[in-house]
Amino acid sequence: MLLGDVARIQIGPWMRRGIAELNGEGEVAGGVIVMRSGKNALTTVAAVKAKLDTLKKSLPPGVEVTTTYDRSRLIEEFVIVSLVCALFLFHLRSAFGAILSLPLGVLAAFIVMCNQGVNANPMSLGGIAVAIGAAIVMACWCGGGVRRGDVVVPETLES
Repeated sequence: MLLGDVARIQIGPWMRRGIAELNGEGEVAGGVIVMRSGKNALTTVAAVKAKLDTLKKSLPPGVEVTTTYDRSRLIEEFVIVSLVCALFLFHLRSAFGAILSLPLGVLAAFIVMCNQGVNANPMSLGGIAVAIGAAIVMACWCGGGVRRGDVVVPETLES
């Protein structure tokens, strides 16, 4: 007896790969907006939001568009981090060192990534975000320690 005698045999579809879920609520379709080189990020984000608002009106019932990562708040967050550093240190010169380490640290990370051929995927950007947090904490701690006199910076190194 053969399998074809008791069943219909056919080639089925390929297995699905790359299924995305949002908050564990089932499958979703995802999209990424890529900004062209040299364009203003805030203008691009505003244009995308305006376009999404017009698209939402034409979607069938039960279909919705949800933004999961909005880059437009990065500038606001940088200003907030700067104000928090200045507030905690109560010293402009120490705060300036901590504030300056933020963009320089990001720039250095992207230069190394570019030279090593690492692309800016969400995992590498998440690693940079964690490193930035640690760098800001360390800059505030060191700056405050030097200002209070807890850490002495020698004028010259003598052997």
